[in-house]
Amino acid sequence: MLEPASLRMSPKTGCCEPDSNTPSRAAGLNVFDSRAIGRASCFAQRFMRSGVYDYAVVPGHGHALAAEYPFRVVVDEEKGREMTQHDVLVKDAKRGFDVDPQEVRINTGDLVLWSGAGRTTAVFSVVGEQGFFNSARMMNECGYSHAFGTAGEYRWIDAYGSHIGGVVRVGDPKSDDPQAFAKWKRTLGDGELVMIQDGKVDRKEIDIVTGQTVFFAVVTGPGISITDARLLNIGNAPSTNAKKAP
Repeated sequence: MLEPASLRMSPKTGCCEPDSNTPSRAAGLNVFDSRAIGRASCFAQRFMRSGVYDYAVVPGHGHALAAEYPFRVVVDEEKGREMTQHDVLVKDAKRGFDVDPQEVRINTGDLVLWSGAGRTTAVFSVVGEQGFFNSARMMNECGYSHAFGTAGEYRWIDAYGSHIGGVVRVGDPKSDDPQAFAKWKRTLGDGELVMIQDGKVDRKEIDIVTGQTVFFAVVTGPGISITDARLLNIGNAPSTNAKKAP
């Protein structure tokens, strides 16, 4: 089972980098939506069984389907050891996307984390040849993280209609108060964790400050997304304080 510590993702790649003063072009790459992994987001999948898992990287917000699966995760059988995180960088290519490394070799129980390699890498989805492994429809032992760079209230839902959801409220630090500003800098490395299992969300309301990350850990699920409700035009209009998803 995916433990809380499994989603305390701390990649070397700069994933989930807080996004303030974002250029207009890059702002569109920062949606709060697990169906489109952007510059402030990551996707992680834990592999519990040995085998070969081929996958593709496709444009986000599409049908999350692939005709071929050029990249690979090879899982060796080795039990009784601590989980290791393996980072994969996704980058734009002449035809779609490329990843580095193109093949990653891990042990059973390890976690693979995908993030964009550059500040302007297009949004993407990771699609496995096997159905359980898909960032656009998260099922088991996987997770999505997003760093919120703009204050506001973000109501999220499952785009596929499972009726799960919650709210992330993002506040601004008091920049004119040196003590408050110092405290804010210390909190940037402290993410908040939301566990989702069998259609239940353990924390439906989260309060953070700008720059902090929320980790959504899907232990078991029917194939869900974590999607800003405004992207689907569902529910109440955003509050006057809420801006475009960072």
